Amino acid sequence: MQALPQKIRKRDDSLASFDDRKIWRAIFRAALEVLEDELKAREIAASAVSKVLEKISVLYADRIPSVENIQDMVEESLMEDGDTAVARS
Repeated sequence: MQALPQKIRKRDDSLASFDDRKIWRAIFRAALEVLEDELKAREIAASAVSKVLEKISVLYADRIPSVENIQDMVEESLMEDGDTAVARS
């Protein structure tokens, strides 16, 4: 995997430090809400965040992703894995 970006563009157009743990937490919370099973939620989050980080490292190697870009990638990854309810959450 290539390097991850150092910054992310927030919805208010400001820049913030990129933190992949925030992506994991968002997916985990959504999965836990839908599934009510912490172990399964952790598995889904780990799988999805791995795919998303790989995509980010390729697509945003030399530019700054936005929160919306990452949100779209998370939803796509979850849908590809059949976790549609989690993606919608």
